Amino acid sequence: MRIARSTNGLIVSLHTMGYATVHANWKWFQASLSGNPEKCEVKMKRLWILLISCCWMGMLSTTWAQSQWSGAVDNDYFNAGNWSDGVPQDPEAIALVDGGSNLPVVLPASLGTLEVGGIQLGVFDGPGHLIQNGGTIVIAADISGVESAVGDAAFDSASWTLNGNSTVLYDDPLGGNNAGFDTDGSGKDFDVGKSLPEESLGELVMHDNSVFRISDDLKISDGSDGHGALRMDGNAKMTVGSGISASGTAIIDVL
Repeated sequence: MRIARSTNGLIVSLHTMGYATVHANWKWFQASLSGNPEKCEVKMKRLWILLISCCWMGMLSTTWAQSQWSGAVDNDYFNAGNWSDGVPQDPEAIALVDGGSNLPVVLPASLGTLEVGGIQLGVFDGPGHLIQNGGTIVIAADISGVESAVGDAAFDSASWTLNGNSTVLYDDPLGGNNAGFDTDGSGKDFDVGKSLPEESLGELVMHDNSVFRISDDLKISDGSDGHGALRMDGNAKMTVGSGISASGTAIIDVL
């Protein structure tokens, strides 16, 4: 079922004040509101302590590394020979797939859990394609100024395909002890097809029982020049903590 489409200037959006859940199985589609923060009183002394603490934290240096895919050996994500600076597999590592050989990059069904700082597919001037066949990817999204994306101002297409029981957790989308949804992340949006030219397309494709959770916004083809698509089938599920927006030339297919 095609539920939304926007072309050149026509903007179609789904916004919530709380959490939204989209299921590929349409009868389970739901959007819910939540909120009601408790009132609190902050005394000046405590406020000054907070400000001083924030300044001190800002002075601390943050180290992170970006490793770019070359695909020199094969299509295995975990083969160090395929990356410029080793396999990205910690919260301070950015996985950049922007061109290179042996695309798409493949993550196995036996993945387990992979934690990275960010994943960027086709964000400069080359294609970026990733297939995740299982496991959980935790994207910390704590690095200032760095957002994960599938296609962003590149000249080639980009895609991320989730199969089986694949799960993605972007920017701390779960509450304490993974008991529920949370929007205490760092406020990072997830873009698909942002500012891509007409001949290119950014695609997020979800099959089977895959799950993608985002603490803030999912943006499809953000801006009037974007070209992006979200495609879901089977029992795939997408949850967001803020909203889903579609602009530019966008397709959202829920089958």
